[in-house]
Amino acid sequence: MSRFLFGTCLILAFVSAADAQEYRSAREARAAAATHLRSRNFAAAQAPLEAALRLTPETDLRGRVEISRTLMSCYRLLPEPDKMIESVEYILQHSDSSSERSNVARDLASFLHQRGKVDAVVARYEERLKQNAKDPAALAVLTMIHLHLPAGQKERGKVLEKQLQALDRERAVAKAQRLAKDADADPAAAASNWKDVANAWIEAGDKNQAQAAVEKSLKAMPEARSGILTKFWHEGIGDVMLELGQREQAVVQYQEALKFAPTGLQKSLEDKIAKAKNG
Repeated sequence: MSRFLFGTCLILAFVSAADAQEYRSAREARAAAATHLRSRNFAAAQAPLEAALRLTPETDLRGRVEISRTLMSCYRLLPEPDKMIESVEYILQHSDSSSERSNVARDLASFLHQRGKVDAVVARYEERLKQNAKDPAALAVLTMIHLHLPAGQKERGKVLEKQLQALDRERAVAKAQRLAKDADADPAAAASNWKDVANAWIEAGDKNQAQAAVEKSLKAMPEARSGILTKFWHEGIGDVMLELGQREQAVVQYQEALKFAPTGLQKSLEDKIAKAKNG
C-alpha cells in the first residue's frame, strides 16, 4: 500500500509540475481558456484562467481585474464561496469602474444568499470595517446584503451606502486626476483620453470639471485611430453631455457615433438618441 501511495504522489507531483509549465505566458493561458468559454465549459476554463492570473504581472491591474471577473463564472459552480469571494474582493479593490464594482458586489451577495453563507460573511466584513472604515469590499458587499437581501438590516444598509458613495466619489476624483496627467501624452489619443477624464468627473459628481474635460476633448485632434474608437468617443462625450443636461448636444454626438457603429451596436445608440430627444 505504501508503495502505491508513494507512486500516486509521485505521479501527482509530475502532473502538477506539468500543469505549472503548461503555459508560457498569460496570453497563451487566456487563449486556452477562451476555447472553453466559447462553449460555456466554465469548469474546464478555470485552470487556464487561474494560470493566466498567476502569469499576469501585479502591476497590470486592468488585466488582472478582467481575468478575475471572468473567473467568477467558473467559481459560481463551486460548492464553497472562498474563491468567488477572493475574486470579487480583488475587483472591488482594484477596478476603476464604479458600475463594475456595484455589479460584482451584487453578484456576490446573491451567490452567498443562495448558499446560505450570508451570516458568516456579514460578521467577517463588519469586523473588517472596525479595522478600516473605508474597506471597499466590506462596504460594497455589506451595502448590497443589507439593502437587497431578506436577511439585511435596511437602516444599517442606508448608513453603509452613504459611506460607500463617499468612497466611490473619492476614488473617482483620484481616477480623474490620474487620467488627466497623461491625457495629452499621445495627440492621436487625447480626445478619447479627455472623454475618459470627463466620465470620471461625472462619477465624482463634479460637473464643472466634467465640462472642462469635455471641452478639452472636443478641442483635441478628433479620434480617428479606428472606426470603433471614433464611435466610442462620440458616444462617451454624448453620455457626459446628457449628464450635464445638454440634450441637443448629446443627440449630435450620438448621431455622429451612429455613423461609425457596427450593425449590432446601432440599436443602443438609437435608444440613447430617443431618450435624449424625449427627456
